[in-house]
Amino acid sequence: MILKSCLFGARIAEVPITLYPDGRTRAPHLRTFRDGWRTLRLFLVCSPRQLFLVPGVILIVLGLIAYLLAMPGCKNRRGAVRRSHTAIR
Repeated sequence: MILKSCLFGARIAEVPITLYPDGRTRAPHLRTFRDGWRTLRLFLVCSPRQLFLVPGVILIVLGLIAYLLAMPGCKNRRGAVRRSHTAIR
């Protein structure tokens, strides 16, 4: 909204306000884990699975396979031992 107002040449000004306590007497009734879990569940339910879940699982599996193949101390087909700095010259 600020960018649009600058593009259209609108005037931007600060308006002072006074803040007051909200006047409630009871403690906040937020539950950190429960509310976070409900939010995460909502995101997972509303997300398109074909767009995020399937490619994510495929990339995780490919990454694990690549890691296991390049793990230090593994031997390749010719019997050479790979170390942690094999690819660095």
